[in-house]
Amino acid sequence: MCLGGHPDIATLASLKRTQANALLDRWMTSKYRTRSEADYVLRFLRGRLAERGSASDNAVAMASLVAGIGAIAIATVVGWITVLSSAEADAVRSIQNLAWLGGVAVLGILIFLIAALRPGFHARKDAARIREVEAAIFIDQRERHILSSRRNIAALARSRAADQLLS
Repeated sequence: MCLGGHPDIATLASLKRTQANALLDRWMTSKYRTRSEADYVLRFLRGRLAERGSASDNAVAMASLVAGIGAIAIATVVGWITVLSSAEADAVRSIQNLAWLGGVAVLGILIFLIAALRPGFHARKDAARIREVEAAIFIDQRERHILSSRRNIAALARSRAADQLLS
């Protein structure tokens, strides 16, 4: 399926994210983009944004669940450390082990939260890309209108010049 000046723009939906972004960058800098291509690109980006939005919502819900469970686990570890530290001098090794366990739990929760917020970051990038494409469409329409106006003015000037020659 060829949408106009870019026969490969129709493969956009089957490409990986980085390849799709590279193709969109090439398309955005082209002088030969068509309105049908622009409509296709906008549909593709809006669909991807909707997918990312729902993935982002699910990830944030999962992140809050894990963060809540993690907070309870960390509080439990801190409680154990407090109880064991007030016990005996032999408990120092187990206190160190529990401290490492708590540190690993905190690190795991942070990594999970960062991974959970990643789809929202991509959704914002997709929304920005949609605004870029919409601006490019507006500019293309404006340039076509200006070009059409210039042609009309030139045709009118030729017509007036021809009328003056005949009169």
